[in-house]
Amino acid sequence: MTFDSPRQERLASIVSHVALIASITVFITFLCRIAEHTLHRRATSAIPTERPNEGRRIFHPAGFSIIRPDFWKSKVIEDRDHPGLGGIKLWSPSNLPPGASLEVAKLRSEPTLQSHAHEVRFQGQPAWLTITHHDQEDFEQPGQLTVELTFSRDDSYWLVRYDLQRDQPAIPKRVWEYMETFLSRVPKRKPLGNGGVRNLPSRVEGWRGG
Repeated sequence: MTFDSPRQERLASIVSHVALIASITVFITFLCRIAEHTLHRRATSAIPTERPNEGRRIFHPAGFSIIRPDFWKSKVIEDRDHPGLGGIKLWSPSNLPPGASLEVAKLRSEPTLQSHAHEVRFQGQPAWLTITHHDQEDFEQPGQLTVELTFSRDDSYWLVRYDLQRDQPAIPKRVWEYMETFLSRVPKRKPLGNGGVRNLPSRVEGWRGG
């Protein structure tokens, strides 16, 4: 027994170290999962939670721009036949539902308004808003919200469109803030502030009419 004691102590020490390493590994994995879950909750947000930040402003070669929500992707679309036209498309991570996209496009001519379009104030000026909502039917058909805003700036016509793959009947306030970050041309100096809710139409989520 005397000769086995040091061996048993070494064995117990090894087991203890292995258990400690395993515990640390489990704890680190747990923390990583929490961080990953938090990141994915933000990354999957088809409705942004953070306020617009000028550091994420996306510019088109034609001069117009819009701010991209955090974690969203962006693509600048150019029209080779009409260099002054084109658009900017933003979208939430496509591999994680729900999906959403926000895009702005410079139109070639005055758009034809849909029958259910109504006039609103956008950036303090008149605009036409169309909201199309489809209820959720089943798991494979989660509902759909399509928002189209058409307006005129600098003698040109523009379309801002938001698509959300979810049963959402009204425009989320934060999305409206991002829509309002649109600029038709490069500013002479960096805009002040991080955006804000102004001139909300009556079908913006959370809005209360007087």
